[in-house]
Amino acid sequence: MNRKIEWLVTIVDRGRGSTVAQVYQRHQIAVQLITHGHGTASSKVMDVLGLDEPEKDIVLSLVPGALVVPLLADLTLALG
Repeated sequence: MNRKIEWLVTIVDRGRGSTVAQVYQRHQIAVQLITHGHGTASSKVMDVLGLDEPEKDIVLSLVPGALVVPLLADLTLALG
């Protein structure tokens, strides 16, 4: 049994943090913190990370290790 806990930090464009929180809730993961951020990375780095705007929502949560892969798959679909 995997008892490992992961600290998952999800950074998305402003306004999409609620979508991330909904996906977490479908997996019965409590969201510990949603906060605002402002990106300072170069446009090349932002392009590689798929981040369009400098204004961000940052979602922080502790996730059981066994749920990380399915959670990330669902996040990819939801944010697609």
